[in-house]
Amino acid sequence: MRLALHHHGTVGATLFDRRSPRIALTAAGARLLPYAETMLSIAAAAQKDVGETVTAA
Repeated sequence: MRLALHHHGTVGATLFDRRSPRIALTAAGARLLPYAETMLSIAAAAQKDVGETVTAA
């Protein structure tokens, strides 16, 4: 969520609807979600790989 909030202004579209008591994804946010999940997965894999490399050294 922190990543999404950080990049909310850089995407060029409104990602969240904050008009109700609960925050909801807009259509643009829903389209971006799979990309964000993929980026987080890749970042976690890279961090694990680098961590294993440093530990093995």
